[in-house]
Amino acid sequence: MFILPTKTNTSHRLRIAPLVVSSSLLFKRFYQFLLVSVIVLCTYQVNATIYYVSSTGNDTNAGTSESLPWKSLAKVNSFTPKPGDQILFKRGDEWTGTITVKSTGIASSPIVYGAYGAGNKPKIFGSEVITGWTLHSGNIYKATVDKIDIKQLFLDTIRMKIARYPDKGYFPISTANSNTQFISTSLNGSINYSGATCILRNKAYTMYARKVSSSSSQTINLASAPVYPLTAGYGFWLTNKLEFLTEPGEWYYDNAANILYLWTP
Repeated sequence: MFILPTKTNTSHRLRIAPLVVSSSLLFKRFYQFLLVSVIVLCTYQVNATIYYVSSTGNDTNAGTSESLPWKSLAKVNSFTPKPGDQILFKRGDEWTGTITVKSTGIASSPIVYGAYGAGNKPKIFGSEVITGWTLHSGNIYKATVDKIDIKQLFLDTIRMKIARYPDKGYFPISTANSNTQFISTSLNGSINYSGATCILRNKAYTMYARKVSSSSSQTINLASAPVYPLTAGYGFWLTNKLEFLTEPGEWYYDNAANILYLWTP
């Protein structure tokens, strides 16, 4: 057995009697804890349910069989899964939106999001379809998009390239006048680069984006200094100007006017 020593609390003049705990009692409690743990784990496994989702299903279905699947991501997101549950999407089907997971599993009974059936993997596009395209000029089309920013654009399942200058690689910094101003003799001096985004590779394995506050011929002024000093010989490229839209498959988003431009491939 284990005996905890006597201790006196002098401020209250009370004596705390010795506490005697039998080792057999400890082992009994330990085995009871193990038994409860096993029962809990088994309960998770027994109560686990497989739910099915198909683009041809119905959200009023139970969703617990391939013949009665749910349909929408909204239905999936309204559901709070339990440890061990599986939410399976039908292969070959597609959805637009995102998945919101409302709970967590445990190590022995994770919550699983997967696929069922045969064919291609199910696809969930975290994107929106853009409509209302009109001809801007040549092969460049435009559409109004009420978004704060656009990071990627896909035509069907092919990702388009953001318009940039140069179209490939980097321009070198010819002269660094300060941490916010540099000259590049590779630039077209007739373009106004104000408002563009400058992507700087001014240190090995690092890239920084800085807004161009103004320009004059081949001189670029940055709105703020990058973390590492500008250095002659290091590279940069520019984006976020309609003037950089020069090749098929490129796009540009005018954030101020909420207009998206695409040079169709």
